[in-house]
Amino acid sequence: YVNLGRAVFWDIQKHRLSRSLTTILWETSFVSVYSKDNPNLLFNMCSFECRILPKIHRFHNRIRQILISSGSTTFTKIVNKWNTELIGLMTYFREAVINTQKLLDLLVKCENKIQTRIKIGLNSKMPSRFPPV
Repeated sequence: YVNLGRAVFWDIQKHRLSRSLTTILWETSFVSVYSKDNPNLLFNMCSFECRILPKIHRFHNRIRQILISSGSTTFTKIVNKWNTELIGLMTYFREAVINTQKLLDLLVKCENKIQTRIKIGLNSKMPSRFPPV
């Protein structure tokens, strides 16, 4: 993990930040990376933290809220809400989604719940109406 942390540090220092704005020193920096031994922390550098577990819980709760409040809502509204939440998650955590089995499982589970809800609303469970993406 040390090499990965250094790679992230050097990439941020050399390519992502303008030297006229700020400088970052390795000695005063702490970089940590998500792993199975450290499942809560995705990225931490210069007092900037990005934690994945609270985001997973927030995403799951939001999908549950969409399903509970959908009632007799049209399927386009449900799909739009799903797409908004999915884009919001993927915008910031696309690398984490690929490498985090728990998050992948949750996405599949939530997608199936949304599809089932839409199928109930359409009164159809024909697989041809829901091609794999």
